[in-house]
Amino acid sequence: MQIEVSGSPAVDVARLRAYAEYRVFTRLVAFAPHLETVRVVVSRSTDHRPTSCVMTAELRQGGRIQTRSRSRQPTRAVDSAAERLAEAAGERLQSL
Repeated sequence: MQIEVSGSPAVDVARLRAYAEYRVFTRLVAFAPHLETVRVVVSRSTDHRPTSCVMTAELRQGGRIQTRSRSRQPTRAVDSAAERLAEAAGERLQSL
């Protein structure tokens, strides 16, 4: 499972990269044999709107799972999106 993290210029991607990689890995390690790539995009607008986090998991057998989250804190947006992705992956992969 490869994890890719990117973000808008208003987000400190270097700091969030390690955090997001850790959260994604710990939440999805049980599903790693079924996941090709997990992309994490963290975006923060310059007008004080909540931070958005979109996570997309590409499945090895084809298809994808995507989740979104918003929060005033970038780390909370990452946490919530990772939690939702783990739940969605569990449901999707259980049916295979």
